Amino acid sequence: IWALGVAQVVSWGTLYYGFPLFVVPMQNEFGWSLEALNGALSAGLLVSGLCTYGVGAWIDRYGGRGLMACGSLGTALLLLAWSQITSITGLYVVWLLLGACLAAILYEPAFMVLGRHFTSDARRAVSTLTLIAGFASTFGIPLIETLLGHFAWRQVLLMLAAMHLLVCLPIHWWF
Repeated sequence: IWALGVAQVVSWGTLYYGFPLFVVPMQNEFGWSLEALNGALSAGLLVSGLCTYGVGAWIDRYGGRGLMACGSLGTALLLLAWSQITSITGLYVVWLLLGACLAAILYEPAFMVLGRHFTSDARRAVSTLTLIAGFASTFGIPLIETLLGHFAWRQVLLMLAAMHLLVCLPIHWWF
């Protein structure tokens, strides 16, 4: 539970809570509107919601290890791609694809994995994971704010990609 909790904190903290912190630096560099920038996150969340049923069916059939590990790898690669964008279209493509990764690494698949593993005690496991993951904003926002105070937004995205490779990917594969 604790390992998955760490992966949830990193994932939520760097992606969902982290996204708004990149909006102003991207707006300053590109001049895009706040609505256009924030629309990318909304589009990604829509894709995530649409993918949830397929993710659940996959986990029911094959388990969560491979799917969640692929989601972490995909997230890292897409954070790398985000760090290289030069157009609003590129940002939307990255976030549409990140939406599919979110569906593979956030609460829903983690809850299913816990339910399969803990069966009769799944409610406690899910509650514990939710409590741990509740610290995502406490982790992600100060971390990214601090990094953005010292590094360019593109470099910070590379650091976050490394976190997904070095923290979330191993957790999703081994635990």
